[in-house]
Amino acid sequence: MSQPRINAYKRYFGNQLSDDEVYNCYLWNDAISKALFNVITQIEITLRNRMHVSLSNHLYNSQKIIVDRCNGNPRIWNTSNTSTIGTVTSCNWYEAGLLENKSMSKIHTTTHHYRNKTPLLGRARPSPDDVVSSLHFGFWSSLIDKNPNVQWRNLLAHIFPKHRASNSSQWNVVAQQKRLTYRLELVRDIRNRIAHHEPLWKTPRILDETPPTQGSNRAVLHPPSSAPSESIQRLRIIYSKITELLRWMSQELYDDLMNSATHSHFLWLCSTDGLNFYIKHHEVASGHIKSCKFKREIGSIIKMKKSVFLVHGKRGISALHPI
Repeated sequence: MSQPRINAYKRYFGNQLSDDEVYNCYLWNDAISKALFNVITQIEITLRNRMHVSLSNHLYNSQKIIVDRCNGNPRIWNTSNTSTIGTVTSCNWYEAGLLENKSMSKIHTTTHHYRNKTPLLGRARPSPDDVVSSLHFGFWSSLIDKNPNVQWRNLLAHIFPKHRASNSSQWNVVAQQKRLTYRLELVRDIRNRIAHHEPLWKTPRILDETPPTQGSNRAVLHPPSSAPSESIQRLRIIYSKITELLRWMSQELYDDLMNSATHSHFLWLCSTDGLNFYIKHHEVASGHIKSCKFKREIGSIIKMKKSVFLVHGKRGISALHPI
């Protein structure tokens, strides 16, 4: 860690911390990021699959068009009619002429030649599954907000069957769709922070998902964190919002997550006990046990329901915590 980064951690987590303890705060943030990213990855896959199936079903019989050459100004792109490929649950819905140019440009990176920008045809034409799998979370999370020509009111009830807006008439309300896009923005922003190795303990302000009136800004529910305890609180709120998005798409996947070690592990990490354990785990303290004693004392370790750090000589080899 660079000295400026060490100083930033010390200012936030405590100037009294040693350099080793500061580094352990860094490891704690890294563990939080990995645990949260695992959940976001599940959401990304689920969102992609549900959107793909719903859009395929809705636009299967629509006329498809393809851009003849996708270079230059999108406003002067020439198009030609093309056939529907795939099935009713996996077709080229993205060529139904409803997506905005920015969204189509991302699709063209797979459907068109890299150099001459003409469509890949015949056997070289990518399947709908190939195209969909090439698109990142940024595409899917902004698809609703950036493409108003799609009849989302007829699709969102199928993509998010467990959302409180359970039918198309409720999704017809613009404010309801906007609340959903705000939630997707939150997940995308957290995903990007993790991907760019930004510290999650610097939690941003959490905004109300109620669309503001014209000329006003969204209300601030929670300001940016200014202490470790606030970071833990904010991260738990964010985690709750992220997992709720998964529940809206699949109650079964949500229940599996809630009953998993992944969920228990995150809750332990994102707690005062989890943070303190990471800060102190490099020290040989009462919570540490030598590997030679581990086998005969494992019963008492389970009964204690406390975190322990397994060491061999002076080297730590494993951190164990209750779930």
